[in-house]
This record gives sequence, structure tokens and C-alpha cells, in this order.
Amino acid sequence: MTIHDTIGVYDQSEFADNPEARCPIVLILDVSESMEGAKIDTVNQALFKFQEMIREDSVTALRADIAVIAFTGTARVVQDFVNGTDFEAPVLYCSTPKDRATYAQYRERDLLALYPSSKLLFGTKFSVAVNQALDIIEARKQSYRDGGIAYYRSLAYFLTDGLPVNDYPGPLAQAAQRLAAAEENRSVAFFSFIISGDDGIPEWGVDGDKLDDFFKLIGISDEELTAAGAFGHGAEGARGLNLYRVAELVDASVPDIIERCVSAGIMRTAVGELSRLAPRPPVVLNNMAQLEGSIQWLSRSVAAVSQSQPGESIRLPQPDYLNF
Repeated sequence: MTIHDTIGVYDQSEFADNPEARCPIVLILDVSESMEGAKIDTVNQALFKFQEMIREDSVTALRADIAVIAFTGTARVVQDFVNGTDFEAPVLYCSTPKDRATYAQYRERDLLALYPSSKLLFGTKFSVAVNQALDIIEARKQSYRDGGIAYYRSLAYFLTDGLPVNDYPGPLAQAAQRLAAAEENRSVAFFSFIISGDDGIPEWGVDGDKLDDFFKLIGISDEELTAAGAFGHGAEGARGLNLYRVAELVDASVPDIIERCVSAGIMRTAVGELSRLAPRPPVVLNNMAQLEGSIQWLSRSVAAVSQSQPGESIRLPQPDYLNF
């Protein structure tokens, strides 16, 4: 039996040892290639800090049940629900590590969860990750009902740094509907976060068949942009295009260019795509301190929930991480 055979299967005996009410928390984390480097390193540091903060308070640790999902073109449960007293932050790696041999020292569960058949890794599928999270949340809540355990509304933390890739409109719309229903019946509180690029702009994209429309709308040709140094090294199409340089050339602001292109149906943005999926507006994180702070905010939110009674209305901590 592998780790994947036991996903969503829970031993009722755990409730005899700990009959406290439970708050299921799921962290849904993008591990696509673009997350490699400072982003995934910061996520790993923040997960370890999250572990420590959950354990700082005995009530929070007993009432928190934590799961971690890593996703690229597929979604894998790296850590199925485990009580906060036993939670150990997994070490996450991106889908195309430079040297997999260096990772052999780490726990088998991490590697098995993150390196399935390589053909499944292509893309960044938001819909698959969201559906996986909702599936294990429902399975965990069923185990609470079977065991006579009270439980709180689940908290879901979703993190990405880009657009959905190879994730088609149908599955995305279905995932959005399912998520909206879960929010409406107060089963889940879903919070989504986007890490901006090095230029401070969340990822955007122009499909190849719309490139001519893009250049026409901004009023400058591909050749002129290339001559002005607006493309990064090795860029193809609109990839690598410095929108700040474009804004200078056409005497417009970056937000104005993005708004015009999105309105014309020429450009997709990470913020726009995630806004269509998530019931709450996504939060843009502009640096690694904000990224780490957002996960610390989640741990404080878990603590706030655990100090209340199931069904009680509570106010989550203020999102101070945007001041970092």
C-alpha cells in the first residue's frame, strides 16, 4: 500500500485520544517550475514556521487538522490531514528540479507525492488542485461526523505565482461553481494569493493567435519594441515583454495597458483568472516577506478559530503582511 492509497482514509481511534472539536486547514501550493528558487524556499521556511506557531498553543494544536496539497499539472496530497500536535512541515520541490539526486535524503512521502509520472506534471491546473482540496475536506468532515466530533468551517490557503496552464474553461468553471457552493454553505473559507513577478506585476499572457491584436491595440509593432529593448533576452511573442518599457514608449500606465488588453479579450492575467475561480478577490504578494507573512497570518487565523466554539462567528486577524 502506498501513501496515495490511504488519502481520505482515517482511523476513528484518533478521536478517542483527542475528542476536541477540529478545524481542517488545507494549504494548496503551486510547485510549478516558475516557483523554483526564492519562492519555493520561502514557502518551505514559512511552512516550518507555521508548524511552530500551531504548536505554540496546546488548544490550537489539538484542534487544528492540517493537510498540504502541491500542484502543477496534477495535484498531490503531500500531507493528508494530521493533527497539529503531529504535523511536520513537508519539504516542497518544484516540478523540474535541477538535480533530483540531491533530494534523496528527504522523506519518501515528499518525493512520491511530488514526482509522479512526468507526463502529469505539465501545466498549472487550478481546477484540479481546488477539486482535490474540496474532496479531502469533505472526506475529513465525514470522519468527524462518523466519530461524533464537532468541527469548524475549514480554512483553505491557495498560493500560485502565475496563470493556469493547460487548465481549460470547462473544468475551471466547474471548480469555481463547486467552490462558490462550499463558501455559500459555510463549509470552506477560501483565501487565494498570487506572488507577483520580479517587475511587481502578477503574471499575464497573450495567446499566440492574438499577438497581432495586442501590438495593434498598444499602437507599436513587434519590431519597434525589439529595437527599443522592451523584450527580455530570448523572449518569444509577448513573453518577456517589459510592460514598464512599453508604457514609456506609448505614454500610458501599466495598469491602463493591462485594463485595455483584458477588456479587449486579448490578455489574460493571473489576478483575473483567479478572481473567476475564487469567491474572494485574490491578494497580490509583492515580495518574499509578504509571502511568508501570509502563511503566518493563516496560523494566527487558525488560532483565532480554535479559541471559539464551532458555529460561532469570529473575526480573523487583520492581514498585516501587506505592510512588509
